[in-house]
Amino acid sequence: MDLINIIFLIFIQFIYRCQCEKILLNSIVLSSFDNDQIYKTFVSKFNKYAIKHNFDVELSLTQYSNINSSVFIDHHGSALDYLLNKSSQKYDIVFYDIMNSQKYSPYLVDLKEYLPEDHISNYVSSAVADLCIDNDRWIGLPIHVGYDVIYANMNLLQKYNKDVPKTWDELIEIGKYIKEKENDDNLIIYNGLFPNDETALFSAQEFIYSFRDSKDAPFPNYSSKEAVKALKTMKKIKDEIASDEIFYNNDIDTVSSLINGNALFLKYWNINFENEVYKAIPLFGKKEGVSGSCVKGASIGINTFITEKRKKISAEIIKYMTHVNIQKKLVKKHLITSAIPSVYEDEKVCRVVDCELIKSIQPMTSKNSLFKDYDEYSNNFRKYLYQYLYDDRDAEDVLYDIGNISEMHYATAKYSKSTIGFTVHSISILFLFLLTYTAIFVYLHQNSNHFDFMNSMGWLCTILGLGFHVFLLLSNFGIVTVLKCHFNKILLSFGYTLFYVPFLYYLILNFPERLQLKVWLQKNKTLFYLTFISFDLVMNGFSFLTPYTIKSEYFEKGINYNFCAQEHTLGKMVNYTMLTEKIIITLVIAFLLYEEWNVKDTEFDVGCITSTLTLDTIFYSLYLVVNSMMIKDFDVFFFIHSMLLSLLFITNFSIIYGIKIVLIFMKRDRSSLNNKNRNMDSIISTSNVIDFCGEDEFDEDYTNNILYRQNNKNSSFFKRWKSNIQYYHLCKKIPMNCSISQEFSTTQIMTVN
Repeated sequence: MDLINIIFLIFIQFIYRCQCEKILLNSIVLSSFDNDQIYKTFVSKFNKYAIKHNFDVELSLTQYSNINSSVFIDHHGSALDYLLNKSSQKYDIVFYDIMNSQKYSPYLVDLKEYLPEDHISNYVSSAVADLCIDNDRWIGLPIHVGYDVIYANMNLLQKYNKDVPKTWDELIEIGKYIKEKENDDNLIIYNGLFPNDETALFSAQEFIYSFRDSKDAPFPNYSSKEAVKALKTMKKIKDEIASDEIFYNNDIDTVSSLINGNALFLKYWNINFENEVYKAIPLFGKKEGVSGSCVKGASIGINTFITEKRKKISAEIIKYMTHVNIQKKLVKKHLITSAIPSVYEDEKVCRVVDCELIKSIQPMTSKNSLFKDYDEYSNNFRKYLYQYLYDDRDAEDVLYDIGNISEMHYATAKYSKSTIGFTVHSISILFLFLLTYTAIFVYLHQNSNHFDFMNSMGWLCTILGLGFHVFLLLSNFGIVTVLKCHFNKILLSFGYTLFYVPFLYYLILNFPERLQLKVWLQKNKTLFYLTFISFDLVMNGFSFLTPYTIKSEYFEKGINYNFCAQEHTLGKMVNYTMLTEKIIITLVIAFLLYEEWNVKDTEFDVGCITSTLTLDTIFYSLYLVVNSMMIKDFDVFFFIHSMLLSLLFITNFSIIYGIKIVLIFMKRDRSSLNNKNRNMDSIISTSNVIDFCGEDEFDEDYTNNILYRQNNKNSSFFKRWKSNIQYYHLCKKIPMNCSISQEFSTTQIMTVN
């Protein structure tokens, strides 16, 4: 009795030594093939082992296939998903297609919590290890795998004194020669294996993978020249040494050809097949020594909804089935191909199995593991592939569509990949240069009456706020990460604060009423700014406690992309709080702009701020709406997103700075400020707020409003409030009786003159 048997015996007897009834565990599998006996073999072997050692545990098997289930083979992943999605405890152990690992991840436990580390370590270097891990969780272990190989007819090759080909070009050359010499319409030169099931997807991907430049090179991008060359070679093989019908042959046709021996080369999974005619070899490649093979197989996991006790028993069963000794026994009997690399280093195994073949196979890291709905992806992939193979659609167009559904897209500044991205990136750099020049220009012309609404610090803050918006535009380039999601929110919130808070500060100071707040603001300008900045710092700090989630959207007729999603309640509350604060700032500024609309001294700047606030409200609203929409094309999403931010920058810069810069270059002053009030900024930046009023500036509406205001001193609050609003709105000058220090006001006016 080996060590694994002893450990299992002790564990089971320890837990159930007081129980007499047999514990029944249920397993479920959806088989891709009607004659797939692998799962039954594992279950039967365990039950015999349990009986032999008097374990009161029995494992049952429920197997769904395209015969005993109403679910067809193309949707076997969806069927198992439906069975588990109800949080059911009916099944303890789950056998599943390894390609659906990501889809089943939420329903499976982390095996690291139940299996020894040294047991899992046997699979770390496996070709399918990445497919067993999701977010650092081992959701399953592979019980068997399969590789594609070529079965070469050695009799025919020796008959015509031909060596086994090493490349696809050699295959075409040798195939055409033997086809011509044999002159047999029933002879299959190469089958291709592109039937109407997921096997066609595997065949296409491994063919493209075999066209990489070196053995260690990654999978070629679908838009690469390697991928285009691969598809054209694939079709060349079909047209010159095969046919549509032969390429479309399914597994049954292929196995029949293996048995009959009526083929020169057949591509199929490595199976327990003994035939003196055929020899199994690795797939060909564009270059000698460069090959590729897709990996398929089944994994075993534990239902996360069952009780802890049943999880522990299930873990012991999985440990038995996936133990290296059990895997070796089944490999030697030609029942499975193990995913454990060390199995094929065992001399006893290699006496009965071609270990060199297994070790020479260059397995392809799956290009499908990112997709939650593998079945849908497989169907769409094959649809586009068949349009090229059988309907003569251009290879470049087909690969473009396949790339759209296969890859996560992101913005890039490379002109060869995205003209939109290159244009947006170039414009963003231009914006930054423009802002740098403007900052220098404002500093040099800070004494110009064009910039007398605020002091230089206020203007530079608004420039910095616009700069944050440009950096927000640039942050859209590259792969989406959690850190970038938080960074984008920081740029947006600080950009708004730095741009609008200076305007808010000076609009409050210019408010035509004597307020103690104005005295406080004069003395605590820095504190006023820091209050809003600190709010953004605290809120963004809280958001890091509930990190964003990177979610993916897959579109059948669109371009897939990742996006930021805040799924935590606290994170959503933080976002809503920040949005509410920005809305309040906007409303307060809008109110102050209305009240100061007719003040002659600031009417130009008030008009400019009003225009930018109105346009920004529209742009920000559209920006939030676009970010919440699921636009099916990433290029469209990126274009709209970039256009809104660019328009926001252009309008803000043009209205706030552009007009002033043009007027200065034209050496034209803004409409002169009347004698006594010529330099508002020099006075407003002193330690007191000074309110002005020209004695001859009252008009009839203003005078009538003063009388109305005085006559309604004893009226209701609402009437007084309405009267005050009308009074402030009609002010053409900031009234003298609103000044903080009348004596100081007179002194300052005389000084200015």
